[in-house]
Amino acid sequence: MKYNFGAVSKRCDVIYGAERPGYVHLTRGQPSTPRGPDVDENAVKDWIEFMLGNGIKRVLCLLTKEELQFYSKPLLQSYADAFGSANVMHVDVANDCQLFMILSALTNAYSSQEKIIVHCSTGQSRTANVLALWLHRQYVITISNAVNEVVEFSIESKTTRRPKATEIIQWLLGPGQHQISALNPPPPPTSGTLSSRTISRPNSSRISPRGKSARFSTDENPQVCFIQMGGTIDRRGLSTSYYGELVQTEIGDSCVREILTKSLCTTSYEIVCVSKKEGSDINENDQKCLITTLFQTKATRVIVTHSLESILSTAQFVNEKLSLMNKVIIFTGAMIPAISPLSDASFAIGYALGISNYLKNGVYISVHDQVIPASNCVRNEQTGFFQAIK
Repeated sequence: MKYNFGAVSKRCDVIYGAERPGYVHLTRGQPSTPRGPDVDENAVKDWIEFMLGNGIKRVLCLLTKEELQFYSKPLLQSYADAFGSANVMHVDVANDCQLFMILSALTNAYSSQEKIIVHCSTGQSRTANVLALWLHRQYVITISNAVNEVVEFSIESKTTRRPKATEIIQWLLGPGQHQISALNPPPPPTSGTLSSRTISRPNSSRISPRGKSARFSTDENPQVCFIQMGGTIDRRGLSTSYYGELVQTEIGDSCVREILTKSLCTTSYEIVCVSKKEGSDINENDQKCLITTLFQTKATRVIVTHSLESILSTAQFVNEKLSLMNKVIIFTGAMIPAISPLSDASFAIGYALGISNYLKNGVYISVHDQVIPASNCVRNEQTGFFQAIK
């Protein structure tokens, strides 16, 4: 395909990827980003005309400052002249991955249904990572599934995409976060057994040592119980093999304590860890352990943090088993890990906590500023959003 041009996926015809104008395809012995002669204006003009001819209205440029020097005329100015300055964004993901700017550009294009082209130098790596990140974010699928979808569709559309899950996760974790060595991988996710759960007392800074039997206080009655099931919201790092492939992600302790402490929350609460797993790894045993925990807690309001990938399945399982329980049970999660400054975790926790005061007893899903009864909720496979059954 000319310019390595193609859509992110067959289910989205708004987000596209490509190589930069004037890219020289590599031959043996050339550096990974060949400097070569300056790219003349005609090559840029041909690229722009091709994009306009394919309905492209916006541009997200991922080139480094060094790569922008390849052009005889400033490339971003050429884009602004053709597409309008308001429709051109530059983010150097190689040196400063500003997720907010990337996701804002893609979300705005998708909302207005105006086609946007994402390009790095070859359209194979940085571009592919951004495309996979978009699928992960928009359609609430795992990063590995998003990566596979980008690769599979690139084969079908005769383009070349080589996204890497490890790089995408590192973007989500944010700058300065430690990438776990393959020689020292994190421990496997804890199982959902009661003996391995971690519990914190209401508004206390003490957490019971992992591995000791969890016990609920007999002389304190917390207003809210937060139950950790795992998922992106508590993702802390990743483990890779010797060759750099993703082996497993690490789910850390619940982020709830830190979020509520920073917000000066006065509500008494407890935190119980049932599972530290990615959504695809949560099984029926974990769900049954969650049921047991719901019976044991004295709190009448319960907020379950969960992977958005399988949140609907677990919520509906709980609703089926505990439809008459005298509690408000809210499932929520985040698209970006809580440790990232761009995370939506604080909003998710705060929104669920606030709305729990006004709901009738039942099981709910609180995602994307909506609260929907679990029994009446579906996920729109086209938009990725959760919505009520009409």
